[in-house]
Amino acid sequence: MYCISILENASRAIVSSAISRLQDTTAVLKVLLSAIETCGCPDGIVSDSGSVFRSRRLGQICHALGIQRFFIAKRQPWQSYIETAFNIQRRMMDEAEAGFRAARTWQELWIAHRMWMKHYNQERHWAHRQRQDGCDTPLSVLGDVHGRIFPEALIRRIFEALRVNRMVDRVGFIRFRHWRIYSELGLARHAITLWIDTDHVMVTYESHDLRRYEGMIARDGTIRHLSHDTKFDHPFASPQLMLWDVIEDDWGKAVPVAHAERTRVPRGKATQLAMDLDTAA
Repeated sequence: MYCISILENASRAIVSSAISRLQDTTAVLKVLLSAIETCGCPDGIVSDSGSVFRSRRLGQICHALGIQRFFIAKRQPWQSYIETAFNIQRRMMDEAEAGFRAARTWQELWIAHRMWMKHYNQERHWAHRQRQDGCDTPLSVLGDVHGRIFPEALIRRIFEALRVNRMVDRVGFIRFRHWRIYSELGLARHAITLWIDTDHVMVTYESHDLRRYEGMIARDGTIRHLSHDTKFDHPFASPQLMLWDVIEDDWGKAVPVAHAERTRVPRGKATQLAMDLDTAA
């Protein structure tokens, strides 16, 4: 289990954070997008030299948004303030009855993470102990400060190759690029989000991962192949037990759909029937 967070250095406020079963590019991009939507676009991001932070897809997004990437030296975690936040997170793990160590399900862990993020931003921080303006919590120091603001349409266009929204049909499937993919029956008639990577497709709703499909996706976004899927725990399961819940591994949850070109049916011209006037009389 991983916790991926973005921290604003001056205020020490965590502007975006999420727990994830995997630390891959998709998980990092989801946190970055959330930070941009909440507090605007940063001028730069400091991280370690892990492959996920050096990925081509993340680099393309940062280049399009004008975000500079800085990497700390190897084995020098003190160069990144986020390491301090993680140390505080470790100390706060058991501060409440519903803390991280007490969590037994994904939903309990998700609630504990949201509680930790709220408490961290609203409690007094040692770094602000000498301030004279009465602002001693990360959230109060951050105030109304925002990064660069981009039009929503531009952000959507930059991320559209990586993230798409689809409506779930009445039996739990969505249609995407000539594929019929199962998401969750309990979310019928709801809009879910697909995150597309080169080797998998992640189906999410709000901040919860629903399913992850392994596959092969071309650079232009064309899905070549989808096979094995991983089902994650989430609070949106249908209360009605379906047959495919019993035989989870024995039915096709990602099926290619034949593409049929739309053709316009030619309409014939109306012709007037000939009438013999003499016979009619």
